[in-house]
Amino acid sequence: MERLDMVKRTPPDRGLATRIKEARLAIGLTQQELADQLGVSHGIIQMWENARRSPSVDSLHAVANALMIETADLLGKDQTRTGYTAPISDPRELTLIREWRRLSRRTQDNLLQLIGVTLDLAIEHQHQHSEST
Repeated sequence: MERLDMVKRTPPDRGLATRIKEARLAIGLTQQELADQLGVSHGIIQMWENARRSPSVDSLHAVANALMIETADLLGKDQTRTGYTAPISDPRELTLIREWRRLSRRTQDNLLQLIGVTLDLAIEHQHQHSEST
């Protein structure tokens, strides 16, 4: 796994630190789980979230991807998008996210195809049902 280095190029951004933490908590990841996904140490995640260090550009993109949000959201560039702050209150969603992340990319792709077909069928069924009533 490619190592993502922390680079202190600019002073740490407290807002970025907060957004990383909020996004991680919103999807129910621990610092260690995020660190494992990124191939970095738990201590690096702690430093990022406590604004003692800032992630490099490459690391920032990887963090956003792992947290399923846009890099711009982490940077606070688009204040109208707040998906990372919405907590997931349904434990089923957290279970799905955790299980999804354990799957291989190929299995994820296959499941997305299956979900797409299932949604198409459900929409068609709902449309037919609404026409008959």
